[in-house]
Amino acid sequence: MLVDDLNLIVCGVGGQGVVLSSDILANAFLKSGYDVKATDIIGLGQRGGSVVTHVRAGEKVISPLIKKGEADILLSFEKYEALRWSRYLKEEGLLIVNDKKVTPTSVTEKLQDDIDLDRLLGELDYERMIIDISSILRDDEISSKYTNTFMLGMLSMKTSIESRVWEESIGENVTVGFREDNIKAFRVGRKLFQMKAEEN
Repeated sequence: MLVDDLNLIVCGVGGQGVVLSSDILANAFLKSGYDVKATDIIGLGQRGGSVVTHVRAGEKVISPLIKKGEADILLSFEKYEALRWSRYLKEEGLLIVNDKKVTPTSVTEKLQDDIDLDRLLGELDYERMIIDISSILRDDEISSKYTNTFMLGMLSMKTSIESRVWEESIGENVTVGFREDNIKAFRVGRKLFQMKAEEN
């Protein structure tokens, strides 16, 4: 029995693996019997430009685009993009953010100085998890380049999809030499989410 439609937004900047993450995400839902629609919006810069993906999954999905105020989960690989796309979350939505600032090419140097990201993110009226992922991965001797699959591990805990299916999807979307580390990062992300949930 499928749950109601899930509206998910994944965002970051070019080079952080946003599109790969959304491919893994969409594939995991497809393997679990959901109808899935997804779309990527990529900024002008191949690296450094804003990148966002809308993923919608449910029994029957017509359009891939999520309207403002309708996203269940926003997964952001850095703080500027979390702030930019936060208005797409519903009131009871969850914001999961990598505690890292990567200035997108669309943000001028003057604007950087004027933005207090931590204060603005702290003022958002959503359930939120802002995690220093690089330090966690470093403690587990995992490269920070696997931040995206770590964050998918966190997101996966808010779905009914089995861990096995997620790991199969990761294996189908990354090259052989990187599968083991990606899956390890995914498992650490799931473990951290569980720990945070138990703390609350």
